[in-house]
Amino acid sequence: MSGIRPAPIFDLNNALFPTVTVYDLKQIGDKLFYMEPKIGEDFTRTGQLALNDTIREKLENMRDFSFTFRGDELFSEGRVGLLENIVRKQVEALLSGKRLTTEDVFPVSSAARKRFEDDYN
Repeated sequence: MSGIRPAPIFDLNNALFPTVTVYDLKQIGDKLFYMEPKIGEDFTRTGQLALNDTIREKLENMRDFSFTFRGDELFSEGRVGLLENIVRKQVEALLSGKRLTTEDVFPVSSAARKRFEDDYN
């Protein structure tokens, strides 16, 4: 698999979580809780505030998002499916009309909170 071009600078090479394990993708809320750098107070809320008609229309067309790529020996079909679900959840959150945070969309376990407190206190 070869790249097409680098991701935009604001992406910080985290789009689609290339360094996140499948285990962590299954519990992405815990991973996002720790992930840095962070842009703004909350990624989901910032996205909601940035919505305009053009972006909203593009997101509406992504409600049933799926990749044409279905996986290979380096990037499993299961990983592809997990990423598709993450994208769909985020799209629904952005379009929901409710004031949501990333943690509302991708909950954080009490174990991850405890690890964070232990690490940073």
